[in-house]
Amino acid sequence: MIFLKFVKTIIVYIDIHILDKGASKMGFDICIVGTGPGGLHSAVLLSEKGVRPIVLEKDKRVTDSFCGELVEEEVLELAKIPEKSELVTNRFVRAKVTNLDTNHSIDFPQKVAGKNYLLDENKFQTELKEVAESNGAVFRFAERAVSVIKKDGFVRGIRTTKDTYKTPITIGADGSTCTVALAAQFPLSYYKTLPGIRFKLKNCRELDANCAYFYLSRKIGLGYLWLYPRSETECNVGIGSISAINMGSILRKFIDNKAEFSSAKIIDRNGDRVPYIGLLSRFVDNGIVLVGNSAGQVGSLLGGGIETTLTGTTLAAPVLINALESQDYSIHQLVGYEKKYRSSPNGKKVQTTAKYLAKIIKFSKKRDVFNYLDEIFRIVDGARIRKTVYGESLILSIITLMIKHPMFAFKLVKDYYL
Repeated sequence: MIFLKFVKTIIVYIDIHILDKGASKMGFDICIVGTGPGGLHSAVLLSEKGVRPIVLEKDKRVTDSFCGELVEEEVLELAKIPEKSELVTNRFVRAKVTNLDTNHSIDFPQKVAGKNYLLDENKFQTELKEVAESNGAVFRFAERAVSVIKKDGFVRGIRTTKDTYKTPITIGADGSTCTVALAAQFPLSYYKTLPGIRFKLKNCRELDANCAYFYLSRKIGLGYLWLYPRSETECNVGIGSISAINMGSILRKFIDNKAEFSSAKIIDRNGDRVPYIGLLSRFVDNGIVLVGNSAGQVGSLLGGGIETTLTGTTLAAPVLINALESQDYSIHQLVGYEKKYRSSPNGKKVQTTAKYLAKIIKFSKKRDVFNYLDEIFRIVDGARIRKTVYGESLILSIITLMIKHPMFAFKLVKDYYL
């Protein structure tokens, strides 16, 4: 068996590195599809270790890819960004959640909200690209991936609208479009996404730059509207929802009715779709791994995916390097990345928040969840709400609620199950 495996490895190596034509002759080790945080961070981590990636992007510029901007301290650590870097446009010391239907709010001071930062999306993506390029990574823009090259059960690269790129390993980081995952026949039958729209505004008036704002409403449905000040005069405002109709109109109306935006001007628009189903049942195969949205690496309750994605790229990089060094590109070699991700705190958070959201969706089909919102704001501690939203145990929250507010807890449980 060992001898047969050795012979197979030699055959695969000759086939990929010697017999294959095209981009493999240029010395590319890995093909990365997508220039969101997953693709860019993968290019940085791999290129700094001597791996030469070819990075393919369907859009014309790296800044065309959508990237969330509100991040916690862990993202700065994973991306090696100093707190005072020009990539960080603001730091929030508190957060506020408001029910737009009733104007009832709950405040989260810093000791509850933690350290939160606002990245400059364009500068962040440009910086990652430039670092990867300085290490030898090559970028090709306006090239849409259309299929994978597959031979003997292994993915051997990517075909685009313009060219063919043959490499022993491929990274699918093309977001919720999942072109690579679909072409490689990953299980996507249950894959679901929600849309998000984001505007950047200037000429705002008297914004509280110390606070990040979240808004809930029946019209928004199962999702939220956000306002992240970049300064007292600029902000990032957007909306994402599973069930809202005419999200663009809801966002425009919010902007039109807010006094701080009376003279504001939209300077940038962007949007994307975000998965909310948790991790794929499998995101590794022979010669290929998925990272970021393609793998379902997104927290479902807040829709935040930068930290969970960078965790994936950080765990994947050493596994991919070992695969290249051993010339073993099989699922048995690459699955170590998937196992490490699933057992990581962020992997568990992705799975847990997906389960919580599934329960909320189930509940919403029987009851109007907004009938309970103000009461939850009133009686549930902000720290407990935050822990639940970030995927910590729901059991303790339920027990605490039953002890302190048994009547409300009983009504909630009864309405959920009956």
